[in-house]
Amino acid sequence: MSQRAKFMYNKSATGKEQRLETHILPYHPRGRDSDIQPNRRGQLSEPPFTASQSATEEQQMDYDSESPRPRFTPSHDTALCLTLPRDHTLWPAVQQLRSLNDAASSRWPPHINLVYPFVQTAALPEATCILRQLRLEAVTISLSEVGSFAHKGGKSTIFLRPAETASLARLRTAIRRALGWLDDVEAFEPHLTVAQSDETGCEGHISLVEEARSLTPLCFAVSGLCIMVREPSADFDGGGPRRMNLWAQLDLGSGQVQDADPMLEYAPVAELRKTHTYYDGVWASMTPPSQQTALIEEPHRLVLASYNVSAEPGPDPFRYAALVANILSIKAAADFLVLQEVTDQFLSFLGANSDICTRYPYSTHGLVGQRHETGAPPWHEKIVVLSRFPFSWKWVPFNETHGGIAVLEFYTLQVQRTSKPQQSLIVAAFHLNPGSDEETLASRKCEVRRLLRHLASQYPDHPHLIASHLSMDTSYSVLNKTAKQGLEHAREIESLLLQAGLEDGWLLSRLGPGESSSIASALPPASELHEGEEGATFDPVNNSLAAQSVMDEQNARPQRYSRIFASGNLALRPAGFNLFGQSLPAASQHWGIRCLFSREANPKQPHLATGTMRVDPAKAQQSIQVTDGPKSVLARRGYLPTWADQRQRWEAIQLLQRIVLGPSSVAADDGSRGKGPRIAVIPVGSFGLGLWTTSSHVDCLCVGSMSPNIFFPIVTERLRDASADDIVILRRVRSASGTMLELQVQGIHFDLWYCAAPSIAESYPDVMKRPSSDQAFALPTQTLLKLKPARDLFYLRKSIPDMAAFRLAHLLIRAWAESRGLYASRFGLLGGFHITTMLVPICKLLSWGISCVRASDIIRTFFHHYAGFSWSADMVYDSYFHPQLAYSRTPSEPLCLLGWHGPRLNAAVYASRSSADIISLECSRADSLLSQEGITWSDFLGLQHSAISSNQVACGVAEFLDRYSSYVKIEARYWGTSPLKRIKFFRKLESRFSVLLLDADRSLPTVGMHFWPVRLVQPSSSTVPEDSTEYTGYYLIGLYQRRSPVTVEWSSHLNTSDTEALQTKICDFEAAIRGASGYYDPNCSWVMACIMETQDLSRTLQPDPQPGTYTSNPDDETESESDAELLDDDDDDDEGDGKRLARTQTHSYNKPKPSGGRFRPAADVINRIRWDSAMDAADYVVGYEDRFVGVRERALEAWKRELTDEEFIPQHRIVYFKRRSDGELMWDRRSRTDHIFKSSV
Repeated sequence: MSQRAKFMYNKSATGKEQRLETHILPYHPRGRDSDIQPNRRGQLSEPPFTASQSATEEQQMDYDSESPRPRFTPSHDTALCLTLPRDHTLWPAVQQLRSLNDAASSRWPPHINLVYPFVQTAALPEATCILRQLRLEAVTISLSEVGSFAHKGGKSTIFLRPAETASLARLRTAIRRALGWLDDVEAFEPHLTVAQSDETGCEGHISLVEEARSLTPLCFAVSGLCIMVREPSADFDGGGPRRMNLWAQLDLGSGQVQDADPMLEYAPVAELRKTHTYYDGVWASMTPPSQQTALIEEPHRLVLASYNVSAEPGPDPFRYAALVANILSIKAAADFLVLQEVTDQFLSFLGANSDICTRYPYSTHGLVGQRHETGAPPWHEKIVVLSRFPFSWKWVPFNETHGGIAVLEFYTLQVQRTSKPQQSLIVAAFHLNPGSDEETLASRKCEVRRLLRHLASQYPDHPHLIASHLSMDTSYSVLNKTAKQGLEHAREIESLLLQAGLEDGWLLSRLGPGESSSIASALPPASELHEGEEGATFDPVNNSLAAQSVMDEQNARPQRYSRIFASGNLALRPAGFNLFGQSLPAASQHWGIRCLFSREANPKQPHLATGTMRVDPAKAQQSIQVTDGPKSVLARRGYLPTWADQRQRWEAIQLLQRIVLGPSSVAADDGSRGKGPRIAVIPVGSFGLGLWTTSSHVDCLCVGSMSPNIFFPIVTERLRDASADDIVILRRVRSASGTMLELQVQGIHFDLWYCAAPSIAESYPDVMKRPSSDQAFALPTQTLLKLKPARDLFYLRKSIPDMAAFRLAHLLIRAWAESRGLYASRFGLLGGFHITTMLVPICKLLSWGISCVRASDIIRTFFHHYAGFSWSADMVYDSYFHPQLAYSRTPSEPLCLLGWHGPRLNAAVYASRSSADIISLECSRADSLLSQEGITWSDFLGLQHSAISSNQVACGVAEFLDRYSSYVKIEARYWGTSPLKRIKFFRKLESRFSVLLLDADRSLPTVGMHFWPVRLVQPSSSTVPEDSTEYTGYYLIGLYQRRSPVTVEWSSHLNTSDTEALQTKICDFEAAIRGASGYYDPNCSWVMACIMETQDLSRTLQPDPQPGTYTSNPDDETESESDAELLDDDDDDDEGDGKRLARTQTHSYNKPKPSGGRFRPAADVINRIRWDSAMDAADYVVGYEDRFVGVRERALEAWKRELTDEEFIPQHRIVYFKRRSDGELMWDRRSRTDHIFKSSV
């Protein structure tokens, strides 16, 4: 039948016909009793008010005054039905059959539709009043026949029906007439649906018919009518048909309306199952003791593990053995172990392993193969739970699939957080089927709701632990290729779990103490980033079995399918999380997961859920939500290194490591350590966090047991000897935090640092997984300061929710900062570590409840948050790392960007009040741009058409020159013949700018200064030939008047007094530069600083594309005026004249020669010979002065250094060190000869 409008007419008071409603009734092909009704011929017919009714259209349109009038509009959101009583003896059997075979069992109770569709939801009160006046009589129903009707496509619906229908027909007729609807006796066939089958007449269909017949006769008395209402869309989890809830129950005799629970649980009844225990080599069922006799425990920690073994039907002893090895591994040891996708064969294999039976003496199923006799799981359950503690349990079947939920009650464990009467611990386990089609997604949400409803109704006050396999895609690379509803369904399920008070154990562990499973693997280059894959348990990239199970190679991306959840009233909080089963070859398609829950030290303290910082999420515009949007714009600007770039750096790191460790420290082929001292070489900084670009330096921190005075001479000599491997020592820098070597290894710029920490070096890298309060880090302050970059790196690697999204967001924010002249921490602006400090709290707080957030949303929220941030009153810090922060801010800290590990927390030590002004202004500007509809990343970075990064900065320079009314212009010129002296001169000049800015900020609080951090040149001098004798560079500082600490006028002129005071500061700065005789030579260099109006500035200034670095000179020592921040990377530059000179002067500068420095004492010589693996201590003797016989000799190995030793000799009596093999004096105090350190004078 085609769609046609049915017009319902009524007569007005004047006798004229008026059209009241128009109904368009489409044909509904699904054939469920919730949607359509079968006619007597077993064929599908449409709902009421269709042409198949006995009344014709003419009869419907020609009402006389005595015909019932249509007072209500039908609605499929309501129904009037008769339901099977919950206390009926056959209720469990009916529900069991429906749960496995009826797709509507989760949305409808077992029922017979009397009037469906019923009235509009808003008209229910009025309709109920009408029905109460009818005085209807109770009826008795006897369902004694089995029937079926066919659907399109061959499927059919199987139902129970009564042999006599007259009483129900009369009841229906009376109700419809009272509502003003015509009778349609021909279209009414009462029935109760119990199943659907794939094909009429097939073996499965016949079997279901027989199962349905075993329920007959199904007799029950009906004393009331049930009014059902479909769940509103706002309350439903979206997608698929919605649940029908009980709205009211109308008593047929009295007409009274009885209150009803709208969330009446009509799903299949939970089945109490037997618990099995292992004793004396035998598995047997057990009877739980009474609550009075059970021995109650209050454990301080519990471990829950979950492992999807993905066992296939049929025995597979090789893979089974690997699965058992994973289960028995240290990483998988747990108190409760949930196994999913278990088969009979694998269960039998488990039972043959005595170690498993001994470790886990309690199980939901006996670990033997006789299924029916000992309790192995039916084929549709797939879940087995092993435990160290006794329990009772129930199986709660799902309604639309052949799965269900195992709900275990540990009656001996009390771990409730609240002060209410203690309730036992509940552990639930379930497995959702995979699939991305709409029906599977809707079914998946219904099953999650089923779990939550069951826990809320049966165990409302109990603490819960849930082990689940959600089968939800998390990788955005896959979600972007599938239907949009996939992402929406995933977020809705996470929202449902969050609203139920359930917390993701992996996410909480990662946000707080950290989750270290991914630390062992190197980060991929930025060009290969994929968001949403952190913590993946299904990894087809590294798991061959997982790769084989993926049908579409484009969707072969890692996914976090397995989850562990905990309720908020659990007294144990997630304190650790790890993956297991990752050994290759893989034993399962999935990695196992394990979560440690530990009792809170202070249960009364509120649990930190979202931290003390508050972040309001801001959604990115659709125009920048495009797939790979940030990646594409970053790639065009050279911010995304490739696999080749990363491979080149790792090869350089490995070469440097071999040279630093020496030949005798390299591990042998059998894995044993070399005899040399233990030294850990740790890439830190931007490379360690994966935030590097092709122009970035690689920061390496060496941690060892020898002192720095021994380490650097040894390493320097080894690096000189390795000059043939394309290794160049550029310079040595001394600062308050220690010495640094600048190197060039195979063309890659390295900064090499050292920290003397023997205990850390011996236990690295495992020691980095320990909490910051561990005794291993009870070290001197100076040592902790040097270790801080490595400790921060390891914590960030294991605590950032999604490293891929964080890295993309960080790189794009860095590109923005460079384009706006904000990327230079040494000048009080932003550096790499500052952006990290600001970005990590945003990533963590956004991830609460939604474990994966897009990089575009993170960036949008970043600028939205800091645009309105009060820098003078608030601090930026990670509230998950500092839950009880006690930081005393001083008035000299206009910005507080607090890092992670001490002793120095504030990373913005060189920031000024002007820095806060500029950052706030630029964040507000960025927030405004990102809020514009249609914005693109290219528009945001200010470079719509060019793909060259330097042009991007040039655009920022042009805007900077027009922003302020006046500027400080610093012009520096060098015309000498030595490129090395030129680089030293400009480096010294730039190191003094931070002093000028901080001094002016303290003494001139109303003067704002914006330093442009890039050296500028005129176009004619933008490139410097190697034989050039003259070079001129310019530096600009924009000036503005700060009327008050919170009011800034960017284009305002400075008042006269401020101008004069600033001019004095500038003159002092100029005099200080000219007075630095070590760097400033008036015969070949010149510097001038002055205040200029904007109209007097040259508009042709542009960034120097080759600002230059340091040339090779290993004996040059530079005193650094500030400690370098290892995680910053502000000095990244393109290959300049310093690197060019390094290539041309490699051989001359790497020739060993005496340093001419301080003559090394005997103690350093002893340490060097003993620690340097290239020297044999047994080949050396010590000549010392005896007070009675003169100079005597003793083997170095026999030399005693302890004061309490009887043979102790003071080191000031040592005269020389001699090599036995050739008799040569290697060190002689009398002639001041030193061939050990080459410090001879």
